[in-house]
Parts: sequence; C-alpha cells; structure tokens
Amino acid sequence: MPQVVIDNPILNSPYKEPTRHFKFSDEDITNEIIEFPDFVWQWRRVLFDKRLIRTINSGRCFALIGLGSSCEVGYRSWSKLAEETFKSLEVASYKIDESYERYLSRNKYPELFRQAEIDIGNRISLLTLVKKLLYPDTEKPSPIYDFMIRWPFACYPTNFDDEILTDLILSPSV
Repeated sequence: MPQVVIDNPILNSPYKEPTRHFKFSDEDITNEIIEFPDFVWQWRRVLFDKRLIRTINSGRCFALIGLGSSCEVGYRSWSKLAEETFKSLEVASYKIDESYERYLSRNKYPELFRQAEIDIGNRISLLTLVKKLLYPDTEKPSPIYDFMIRWPFACYPTNFDDEILTDLILSPSV
C-alpha cells in the first residue's frame, strides 16, 4: 500500500466533540474521512488490532508506567512534591528567593530541585529532605497495580515507589 500523506490532520474543532476522523485500513491510516457513526465501528477495529494482540501475546511488549499509577494510590505528583520541598526549605529557615515561586508557576520542577540542592548545600542533604516526602498521603485502595501485575507483558515503572513490587510479592496468583 502506498504511503499516505495527510496535509492537514486537523478535522474537528477543539471546542466540540469530534465528529470526523481518518479511516484506518487493515494496514495503516488512510486519507479517507469518515463521519461519527462509522467512526464508532472503526475504533473497535483499532482498539483490538490483531497485530497488537499478537505482539502482546508473543511476550515481546513492555509498558512504561509513569507517575499516574503512583498518584492513584496517594503518592505526590511532581508539582506537589516540588511545592512541599519548597515549604520544607522555608520551615527549615533556608535562604529562599522568588525563583522557587517562578519555577512552581512555570512547572519547572528540575530547576526548582536544582535550586534547592544549591540552597541546601548538596545533593545528599536534598535527598534526605525529599525522602521524607516520598510516601503516600493516604492508603487509598486501588486496583491499578493489581491490573498491571496481571498484564501479559513486562511493566517498567518510571516512578520512585516500589508499589508494583509490593503487589507482586503479596499476590498469591502471579
């Protein structure tokens, strides 16, 4: 099948529910546009693409799991961790300037933690401070890790907790 070039991929208004979509063939996307009623049936084929299912079942897939699963069980998001690190520095009477609020307002978390490392004196001191914040706020029950350990492919968490390992150890059926 020849390669499809789509000059303008934007078909719908960003302010309304989508009603027009590009059609998928068995091989790839096409430049044919379909309206909403046909789109429902197209998604069924996309969501259950035989090639994807075959690849997953072959054991050659892996999933990179980000912070969302950790937040669901009560761990802090990056923004919350940055805010609490800033507050901890203030409480401990470290010299704080307006750069922290600027970094927070612009979601510049690496820069905030680098500034904190400089202000607190070194990386070990910063890690000691942040380590106290790396626990769940609450013990919210969540099925997310139970689902992940039962997936037919490897999961690699990119976050800082060990919840998936804990679920693997505690699960009698995996």
